[in-house]
Amino acid sequence: MIFVAGAGAMADAARAIRASQRELDRHVSGIMRRRRARAKGRLGVDYEPEVAEWLCGFLCSECDYLVPPQEEEPTEACPCCRSTTWIDLSIEPLAHRIRDMEAEERMKPPPKARRNVYGTAAAVVVIMTVAAGATGGAVAGFITLVAGAMVGTLAGVVAVRPVSLLMLQRQPRSPHRWHLPYPLPPVEATPVKAASGVKAEAVGELVRAPISGRECIAYEVCVLFDTPGDYRPPEWVIQEQGGGDLRLGELEVAAGEYYLESPVEEVEAADVEAVKRFLRERGLFWPDGEYHYYEALLEPGDVVNIAEHEELVIVDHLDPADHGGLPRLPPPTWRP
Repeated sequence: MIFVAGAGAMADAARAIRASQRELDRHVSGIMRRRRARAKGRLGVDYEPEVAEWLCGFLCSECDYLVPPQEEEPTEACPCCRSTTWIDLSIEPLAHRIRDMEAEERMKPPPKARRNVYGTAAAVVVIMTVAAGATGGAVAGFITLVAGAMVGTLAGVVAVRPVSLLMLQRQPRSPHRWHLPYPLPPVEATPVKAASGVKAEAVGELVRAPISGRECIAYEVCVLFDTPGDYRPPEWVIQEQGGGDLRLGELEVAAGEYYLESPVEEVEAADVEAVKRFLRERGLFWPDGEYHYYEALLEPGDVVNIAEHEELVIVDHLDPADHGGLPRLPPPTWRP
């Protein structure tokens, strides 16, 4: 009975997730189709979806690759998965639908956690029933079965959340939005050229890190999000790198052609309003939970190791920040 209930709950959850994804796909395609028709003069001027106050990014509907804020929809396919479906995060109905779907997902325990909890409870009930039946007869076995089923169900409801948190804490999970140079070379790839102890210098103007506001050559920003009381441990919702052109010894590298390999450290928001805007530009909303911000900076004069590959240059800090006990970022799933 408990097994049947657990299987039914998992099937219902899977159907709900698929239905939500289909609804989002229909919503995205409908709005984008009407926007394109309006731009070509085929639709009356009465249609214009509500848009955000600022320019926002575009999110790949398949792999969560994020194109930073820009006016026009990307015309090229996603560099990671080659999908051509981009979600315009400036359109409020789309951004809020994604927001609702992610909130709903956080309130659902992983099917495996539910299965483990109720499977264990069912096994214990069966063992107790068999033992009671063997020693006290059929009536004792039946009473033990009913009582055990009730207690097991209650224990399962209580235990699902801590089991979910424990299970997910052990699993590295990809950020919900990511923007990194692509394609990254395979981990085992041999660089064309490598050098150690190279000093990094800016070519042109410095950029400003989005959270701390500090000037730098390049940065990586990661945002950790948590909603107290849900079925998820803190999750990375953003992993993004940006920067300008830089010089590494005699080598000059253009923006977007290098990957900063450095653990991040926690930082305070220099300007709360600017951080709210940064989040909204990426389809995240300030009031939804607790945000913690982490950055890694490449500053003028920093000494690094470099590994030149055909695709890009890996820039590795010699003295990176101590990332402490953070939930670890996974090896990028888009890395060959």
